[in-house]
Amino acid sequence: MPKFEKPKILDKDNLIQVHEFCIKCKKLGYINNSSFEKMKWDDAIWFGHFLNDRIVSLSGVQEFMDGHRIMFRGATLPGFSNKILSIPQGEEQMKYIGKSNFYFTLNCDDAYGSKSNRLRRIINAGKGWPGCVYVKTDVIYGVKQEIWKV
Repeated sequence: MPKFEKPKILDKDNLIQVHEFCIKCKKLGYINNSSFEKMKWDDAIWFGHFLNDRIVSLSGVQEFMDGHRIMFRGATLPGFSNKILSIPQGEEQMKYIGKSNFYFTLNCDDAYGSKSNRLRRIINAGKGWPGCVYVKTDVIYGVKQEIWKV
């Protein structure tokens, strides 16, 4: 596994790299990351991990409820560990925002959002998520999701 630096904030200088990432996601069937529109690019601050100047993982942070939603629209390309990349992105997002209430959401549809579903099944199997508290289940962007507070 390559050694990754901390996640970087993505901005207009990274638009070509994000577009290339979206093309890869579209080919893989990652609907939420298949285009700037599907990602809701303008609705979040984005962070990404790079390998050889190419994005291999990204997620956003956005205003949400009484705080911020981290790991929004998170996606990692095959061959790279979600454990190594996703958690540091969430941690970096919380550092960037500073003092706030932080949330993450998990898709409730087993046919959609494989990473989210794996994590939801682990948490709901009683293994828990240290330091996180279940808030409620709600429909967000038309999708039923569990909301967890960090």
